[in-house]
Amino acid sequence: MKIWLQKHTVEGRLPLLDDTYRRHVAAALGDSTEVRIEGLPPATYETLLPASLVRYPSVEAMVSWHFAAQAFVAEQAGYDAYVIGASTDPGLFEAREIASIPVLGLGQTAFFYCARHGLPFAIVGCVAELSGLLTANIDRYGLGRWLVGSAYLEDGPALIQKALQGEQGDFVRSFEERARSMIDRGARVIIPGEGLPNEALFAAGVSAVDGTPILDANGLLLRSAVHDVELVSHGVAPVLGESVGHQQLPPDERQRLFDLFAPRAIPRT
Repeated sequence: MKIWLQKHTVEGRLPLLDDTYRRHVAAALGDSTEVRIEGLPPATYETLLPASLVRYPSVEAMVSWHFAAQAFVAEQAGYDAYVIGASTDPGLFEAREIASIPVLGLGQTAFFYCARHGLPFAIVGCVAELSGLLTANIDRYGLGRWLVGSAYLEDGPALIQKALQGEQGDFVRSFEERARSMIDRGARVIIPGEGLPNEALFAAGVSAVDGTPILDANGLLLRSAVHDVELVSHGVAPVLGESVGHQQLPPDERQRLFDLFAPRAIPRT
């Protein structure tokens, strides 16, 4: 089985982060599944992390185009599933229309897991500007009743950058403090607000706060992708392109239009 994991970050900027992703994939899936970890184009941003960029809705929209297009690239390259490793699920619904393989988003997978098990959850993140988008997505998914609330770390981007450079203490302490405020309000599960805090917690070996679990959203995403591929291969469930009443273009026509409309850099005039 082959899974394409599309990240919101640039490979090579933080060696500890790259190594953590590889170790996390191995821990979640073992050797039975091939996972391609794909980042954003290096020219997307010049800093170590994209926190200063992804807070803008216009950036989210443009990244969504790229993430949706990558689903088709993954399918054409022979991957069995495509997963979006960003909690805001950029391009998720468009990717499902473009590709005919299972497509999963980090946020949607985590939120539905908690709701399916009747677990009120809270979000603890590092980029406060993403709070509104995450809440809007949760409402769009019809899961608002399960959201206890959201809390964000003071100087979150700086703390997560230090954590992903090996200095995890301040990040972990701040995360635990914010998590406790959500636990006091009734949260039974804490969901990291973005993929990077999830990786920093994995690297630090932190999986709970005072006995309340922190959902390993990235690990859950990968395992869920394997599960979905197996369901499809056994004929238990359809992918979107095969579902009753849903029509999808023939492969050749999809390729033609993809070549015509796929996001690409437009030269300045």
